Amino acid sequence: MGDTMKTSSFALTEAKYVVGENIKHVVRENVSTAALKLLSYQENIAGVELPKFEYFIDGETNNDLTGLSRGGQ
Repeated sequence: MGDTMKTSSFALTEAKYVVGENIKHVVRENVSTAALKLLSYQENIAGVELPKFEYFIDGETNNDLTGLSRGGQ
């Protein structure tokens, strides 16, 4: 878990460097529908209902122009 958090933090830092501090606005403007979706259900294990989650990719991602706002730096 620590490695995942470290990697995700560095990825966010890279994205902020490329796009700038307004990365939330850039992402929200360029996304129309979700490509990664989550399916949740409950599984009965020994009489206890446990939540289970599975993700699937539905459609394509439109990341063709990502990183080009500053000349691809």
